[in-house]
Amino acid sequence: MDLESLFGLSPSHQERLQWFLDRAGAVTGWPTQLSDGSFLVTRPKGIFKPRDLSYALSIRIQASSPYADGEVHHRGDGSWYFAYHQEGEDPDLRDREYANVGLVECMKSGVPVGVLRQVDKYPPKPVKYDVLGLAVPVWWEDGYFFLEGLPPSGLLRDIDLPEVRRVIREAATSAKHAARAAQDAQPDQTDAVAPHDYPDRRSPASVDVERVELPLGHNAMSDAVSIRPGVAMLGLFPHMKYEPWYALGELVDNGIQSYLSNRDRLRDAEPDYRLRIEIEIDKTQGGTIVVRDNAAGIAHGDWHRAFLVAEPPTDATGLSQFGVGMKAACCWFAKNWSLRTSHLGEEIIRSVSFDIPEIVATRDETLAVIDEPTDWRTHFTEIRMSNLYRTPQTKTQAKIKEYLGAIYRQFLRNGDVELLFNGDPITFQEHPVLTAPLWSDPGGEPITWRKDVDLRLDSGRRVKGFVSIREKGATRSAGLALFYRNKVVTGAGEDTYRPEEIFGRSNDFRSQRVFGELHMDDFNVTYTKDALVWYDEEEEFIEALRVELEAAPKPLLRQAKEYRSRQVDPAPTDLTGEMIRGIAEALRSGSVITDIHDPLIEMDVEDPYLHGESQETDAGNVPNKQPSSDEVVQVDQDLDLAVLGEVWRVELRLVSDEGNSNWLSVLPDQSGAEPRLTLTVNQAHPFMRAYCELPGQELEPVWRVAVALGLGQELARRSGAKQPGLVTMHVNNLLRDILSKKV
Repeated sequence: MDLESLFGLSPSHQERLQWFLDRAGAVTGWPTQLSDGSFLVTRPKGIFKPRDLSYALSIRIQASSPYADGEVHHRGDGSWYFAYHQEGEDPDLRDREYANVGLVECMKSGVPVGVLRQVDKYPPKPVKYDVLGLAVPVWWEDGYFFLEGLPPSGLLRDIDLPEVRRVIREAATSAKHAARAAQDAQPDQTDAVAPHDYPDRRSPASVDVERVELPLGHNAMSDAVSIRPGVAMLGLFPHMKYEPWYALGELVDNGIQSYLSNRDRLRDAEPDYRLRIEIEIDKTQGGTIVVRDNAAGIAHGDWHRAFLVAEPPTDATGLSQFGVGMKAACCWFAKNWSLRTSHLGEEIIRSVSFDIPEIVATRDETLAVIDEPTDWRTHFTEIRMSNLYRTPQTKTQAKIKEYLGAIYRQFLRNGDVELLFNGDPITFQEHPVLTAPLWSDPGGEPITWRKDVDLRLDSGRRVKGFVSIREKGATRSAGLALFYRNKVVTGAGEDTYRPEEIFGRSNDFRSQRVFGELHMDDFNVTYTKDALVWYDEEEEFIEALRVELEAAPKPLLRQAKEYRSRQVDPAPTDLTGEMIRGIAEALRSGSVITDIHDPLIEMDVEDPYLHGESQETDAGNVPNKQPSSDEVVQVDQDLDLAVLGEVWRVELRLVSDEGNSNWLSVLPDQSGAEPRLTLTVNQAHPFMRAYCELPGQELEPVWRVAVALGLGQELARRSGAKQPGLVTMHVNNLLRDILSKKV
């Protein structure tokens, strides 16, 4: 076939098209450059338009294209045809993509393009392609090009418009069915994020990466970006009700979504690729926050939209949804901020700067964009905020790290995403699930107390996830986390979702043991993405969940409320230590006891609590019991008290001792130069296990009462009272036998 005579093409253009013509019907790997360095195809895009040609050169039909296009139809006379979707989804924006413009030029002039078709949908490496030959684009409609394959004669058939429109209509219908099937086939959201949880919105044919040549000047002011009509809104953003972790989360969202939308391209460009998002905060010089990621960057086609307020992305099914987040978050944090980015496959770094007070004052609706050249492999986005309205201090920074780990736990579990805060990895601490018999059958078979949840509300909205019982209670981290598109929007950090109908009040064991994760994708979120929009269905949801969690044969809420471990879980040492130190400080600050103001009743019976004795009572109690071999000391605090003109050395001890039946033990010792008194509270006592086993159950008041009883007993004994220890003995017995049982 004489390409020059048929199409009047330049020798260089002919040589490149001849490659496809000579290999028609063959199977090939990735086409290499020609001897003059010319490329035949490009990895980033399905349509390849070289810089030196006004026409597109080739089309690559990818088996995993989201557009369900590229199905080749063969006629009996040897001719063939197919529909192929343009670059980008919006037909009205067709000519913003230079690859589309190149293919339109081919259509206007009747110039063919080479066509490759991927052999397998899930191919081994390296990928193989069928060389179909040459085809001419003859029609465009509703976002689809229609191409006629060149027969051996080189003569094209006349356009059969009904056939053309039928093929385009079938391709569009297939694309809708494929998108719906992909959505229905998404994995159970209670599992970790799978590699294809989000629709792949990349350009139709590109999973590999090659250079994209853009006709833009370098080292020059290339463009201006419009920020209208939201100039006035930029001045309102600093007054929004935001939390710093959710504001930073807006920028993390953008990085994750860029990765999800370009995952295959990124991995083909870098086989060991892993998304990395870094957050750096510097408190000095007015404060600086930097957020950078190595995702695919902001593409040229999205550049203008990215800076318009409330202009949603073309694909709003992912984490980037409202077109507000980046602008709102940056303006909430800072008076000045800038953005630099380079999109994978493009040879340009673009940057723009915002001076919010100046923009609001001048009402300037355009910002200058600076371009600089780079390698096509470069891909990143960096946002730098300075002159902060609010600079996160040390405690807030610790909360930011904790909350971001909780918010993005699904993505961290997946292992593809690495979050760093001031150089340290952000992680999420998983909660071990209780495995134990049913509370009413202590000798029964152990049960893993996790319950999968799948609720359908009257509106048809669906809620899926799980609810479990923690192995060890912890008020701070119990509760439910509510997810939207695999991101926690309610229930991160210590702000967990705990409706009283399910968790009871703060001193209920359920509020310290029950936790879970529920995916609420059928609802919606506020534009700050830190709360759900309930559509007046929250009460219905809570009641349906409560019924589900109470249902046999695994009544999870009742188990959480009633179960008691055979082994005592010691209260956290940081909590108990802080409480004991507080009690000691209170005693020191006002502890000069100079007199006893209340008269004491003298008893005619002998005191079993005299120094050095260890007599058993009728109740079998050992008042001054020495520590057993099973005793575990949790906290041991010494302090000196001025009492009745003497200095007492008082030792406050918290222990966990199953072998000791006492709640409170009082052990005086006057053998030394100064009086000594040891007061021991036993965390393993049945009363403590029933009412004070878990942190957050008002432990400190109970321990203060115990210390007061112990000191009061010794003061009474030293003031002449007979057998003052009987009070403590009977308190121990009553708390163990009667008052430890809940009615």
